[in-house]
Amino acid sequence: MWWLGRRQTATAFRKTVDDVVRKVCRDDGLEKLARQRKQARLRWWLDGDGIWNLAGKFDPVAGLRLEGTLRNEIERRRASGVPSEAPTDPLERQQWLAALALVGLLCPHEATEHFANHHDHDHRNDNGNGNSNDHGNDHGND
Repeated sequence: MWWLGRRQTATAFRKTVDDVVRKVCRDDGLEKLARQRKQARLRWWLDGDGIWNLAGKFDPVAGLRLEGTLRNEIERRRASGVPSEAPTDPLERQQWLAALALVGLLCPHEATEHFANHHDHDHRNDNGNGNSNDHGNDHGND
């Protein structure tokens, strides 16, 4: 799609979303959007390295809204300063920041801890009152 990979202001991005919504609503757009919404999927799994993976398919309207929210969070994090452990390759760095952004949006407490611990180099593992944040969540993997 033509808008992918372009940097846009929040106002311009909102206009892009509105344009896509208008396009979808024309002609057979509503029927097509209904079909696309039925094709939405989200799945997750652990790979061989123990990395949790996430993959999804979304209709164009939901996808643009998700993309806009993620881009805003990525830019907010970038403006706060990128941690030194970020990948040096530009594409990998962008994907790494996107992963942090998603965690930050869905699990703000965990993402704040991760980002703060690495960004501020404060590696304490407590919640401020001396209690550990590790709740023994080994999930039986002895």
